[in-house]
Amino acid sequence: MSAVAACSLVGGDDATLADADAGVQPSSLAGDSGRPVVEVLPPQADHRPPLDPDADPQTPLGQLRARYFPVWTQEFDGAFPPETCGTAWELDGIAEPTGGIDISLYGEVPVMAALGVMRYEHLVSRALADPTPLAQLCVAVGSVGPARTAALELLQTALESDQPASLGASYPSEVTLVAVGPSAALAVACVGPQAAAASTDSETGEAHSPVEPTYLGAYLLRVSRGHEDRVADTSYRVFDVEHRESPGCAGWEPWLAQWQDTVDTWLNEGQIWQHDGQQITAETICNAPPAAGEPDCPKQWPRQ
Repeated sequence: MSAVAACSLVGGDDATLADADAGVQPSSLAGDSGRPVVEVLPPQADHRPPLDPDADPQTPLGQLRARYFPVWTQEFDGAFPPETCGTAWELDGIAEPTGGIDISLYGEVPVMAALGVMRYEHLVSRALADPTPLAQLCVAVGSVGPARTAALELLQTALESDQPASLGASYPSEVTLVAVGPSAALAVACVGPQAAAASTDSETGEAHSPVEPTYLGAYLLRVSRGHEDRVADTSYRVFDVEHRESPGCAGWEPWLAQWQDTVDTWLNEGQIWQHDGQQITAETICNAPPAAGEPDCPKQWPRQ
């Protein structure tokens, strides 16, 4: 389905972080007379992985999931995020970005955006630390669009090599909400090193605990809705992500400033964004009473 823009590119929901780096410029929006014209934008590419040719879905839900996951497993038929992924009891594994929803009705927007970032990093790092076909469901719980496709490809590579691509589950303890759009949010975070299980050096015999590098992350989140049942499952999920390795969190302030400048660029292009700047910690999320349903506290998520 094509998007239509009149006078300006409104909303910013079709933007990706790569667009920001490339300095995307809107095409001419005015005719020779100077009067506004309507530009019909080309449809977005389908980011879903192809149907697993070896899939043998047993149920309609399994058939739905087979459309999204590169590797099929019969466990998909009976698996749901509460038991499988250890987070967010209400979230469907299969969701897509949507619009026309007032997400503030589902909770505080800064908290939902921060929770979306923490959930994404936790679920993806945990899946890569223990790559199984069923872990694809957890990747899908935390992401949509290009971010989901990229994470599923990483997981598929780890499955094929039978080697973990992460040392363990991790998430940023603090997230800064840079800006909010009509149905999108931009956030940044510093994901610190996570100690892995101690191992022994084969030459010296000394025990040591390897750590993953610290990296800075920028996350474009989109309002998304699940498709696995009829319950309104609405949340912010990571749509696109950019990571930059960093020596600790020392580069945090320039990183934040860079994405604040990106929002200014989007505003100058006619997109609708509002600067925010709120910092949300996992401690704040865990101590706040839930708006509805059961609480989703990052500190209670599985560490392995």
